[in-house]
Amino acid sequence: MKTVKVDIPNYLTIKHYLGFQLISDIKDDIDLVINTISIMTDYSIEEIRQWDIDNLVRVYQALAEVQLDTKPEFYPILEVEGILYGFQPLSKMTVGEHMDLERLAKDPNKNMAEIIAILYRPIKEHKLKSLDFKVKSNIKALVGGSEHLFPYYTVEPYDANQRRIDKEKMLDFPASVALGAISFFLLTGETSIKNSQTSSPQPLKLKMTEMKNKAKLVFNSTTDGSTRYTSLQTLPSYKSQEISQFSI
Repeated sequence: MKTVKVDIPNYLTIKHYLGFQLISDIKDDIDLVINTISIMTDYSIEEIRQWDIDNLVRVYQALAEVQLDTKPEFYPILEVEGILYGFQPLSKMTVGEHMDLERLAKDPNKNMAEIIAILYRPIKEHKLKSLDFKVKSNIKALVGGSEHLFPYYTVEPYDANQRRIDKEKMLDFPASVALGAISFFLLTGETSIKNSQTSSPQPLKLKMTEMKNKAKLVFNSTTDGSTRYTSLQTLPSYKSQEISQFSI
């Protein structure tokens, strides 16, 4: 008799998000449940088919809670797997970053990990020594909104080759943070367009909007179009938890 141990992730990753896009057309409920469990755990579809219905439902309900709890969250500074990332705002972007974002946004589902690898990069230096950067700690933002942190840190210089390498690592990046970053980027992009009286970023904005709209189909829960500024909010734990053990 084989013992099955299922670890339930505390958050949805970009990899999960991409997996959901591939099963969006499945009509059969049981088939959808099995595919969802396979995407969010280490078990193959064939292995899951060997489970009894009670355990199948039990695991799926736990995974559904993770999905329902997922909302777009924006953090200018975020530590994931020991790496301190900073969001690269529109005002700091180079021509190369703009061009690559516009190109990648033509196929947002396929390129989401690369898009986030542009928007979030390791922090090279910062002037925030008084802040506690530990995972699970609160983010201490400057008064007036978390975007005021942007002048106080610098991310690694943009490198297209490094972006292609980092995209694999970004597949494990929290999808909620990715969606929050996209929302913030859209918001600041719209403001930039109004202030500069130019329509040059419009194609990029439209593609990024398309990506955010498609994300609604996965999470069933988004903000009202504005970014959720989190000056003081607890970070996700970024560790998985064991839900149960059962025999088959």
